[in-house]
Amino acid sequence: MSRSVLIKDTTPEQREAIVQQGLNFCGEGSCDFCGGCSLGVGSIEKMYQPYIDGKLELAEVNINLPADFFLAEEYLPEVDRRVLVYRKLAAAVDIAEVDALQEETEERFGALPLAGKNLFDRARVRIRAQRLGCTAISLTNGRIIYQGVDVPHAVALKLRGEGALNYPKTHKLAYPFRRKDSELMPVALGVLEQLGGDDEVGE
Repeated sequence: MSRSVLIKDTTPEQREAIVQQGLNFCGEGSCDFCGGCSLGVGSIEKMYQPYIDGKLELAEVNINLPADFFLAEEYLPEVDRRVLVYRKLAAAVDIAEVDALQEETEERFGALPLAGKNLFDRARVRIRAQRLGCTAISLTNGRIIYQGVDVPHAVALKLRGEGALNYPKTHKLAYPFRRKDSELMPVALGVLEQLGGDDEVGE
């Protein structure tokens, strides 16, 4: 039986060791963008600190939304730079990091096409969903389904006015989506923004 990696079953020291072990696949080598970790985006202390500190589980949110998420070769021709953007987005733990990376990318390469915007919004969705305890987000029968969320009463009333269905006992929220009226990712993100999951403001 494998050892649990859940926060409740581990100490900060054990969680740091778990992260270190998971990143050991680089061995003694390094990539062109190495900055102290196997992903080339900075130290593990920054990337996985919320887990090490016991604030956020390692498990990813299951995002199953039918949209394109990529940087086109025509938009950003250099493979290494595209990969670096993907890696930074995957490692981002704050929405401000995603915002800054998008601003930097657009300043250098121009306005993002839709698939690129979706890619950045997907990172924002992941971060907010993790903070809210959301375990899965999908599109089913014209509704965006959020699993594992607790919706505050005031927010539930507001969302109900927008056609949403809240199921407190099963921690599920179903929000209507009409593709002809809007793009999927901004709508999915907008609902999470109403639920919370903002960056913590430092003193």
